[in-house]
Amino acid sequence: MAIKETKVTNEELKELEDFQQNINVITYQLGQLTLKKLNINEEEDVLKTRYKQLLLEEKEIGDKLNYYDG
Repeated sequence: MAIKETKVTNEELKELEDFQQNINVITYQLGQLTLKKLNINEEEDVLKTRYKQLLLEEKEIGDKLNYYDG
């Protein structure tokens, strides 16, 4: 079976290169976005933990105030 030779024009080659470059850019940007999301999720976890600590602190302060009143 003979292999058919196909000629690609310079314009077609440039089009393929541009397409590949666009794919590379989007892939990179999606990776950066994923990393940002991970950082945001970590920050959110830290803030949720701090918020829970503040709620406990608020309860402790309220309990102390009620103890002194009673």
